[in-house]
Amino acid sequence: MKNETTNETWGKKTFQKGSGCYTCHDCGKLTRETGDGESNCELCRNCFWISQWENGCLDTQPDTPEGKEARSHYKFYAGKEWDDSYRTK
Repeated sequence: MKNETTNETWGKKTFQKGSGCYTCHDCGKLTRETGDGESNCELCRNCFWISQWENGCLDTQPDTPEGKEARSHYKFYAGKEWDDSYRTK
């Protein structure tokens, strides 16, 4: 049986030719737009959210509620703690 969205047999995770696929600039994964706006910067969904929360970490202090939220989300998407050692006192 053919899967009309992927033009492959059911179960394979490939994209249909000409469906707007691109390679993520960060991790190299073949991907496409999921609705979060990540295709504008040519990142996969995960790398897009890592970059968003990384920006949140850079824009906030670690002891504020916003800073704690940004660091929590960064850890979830990136799989590692945010390193604040770049900050100078």
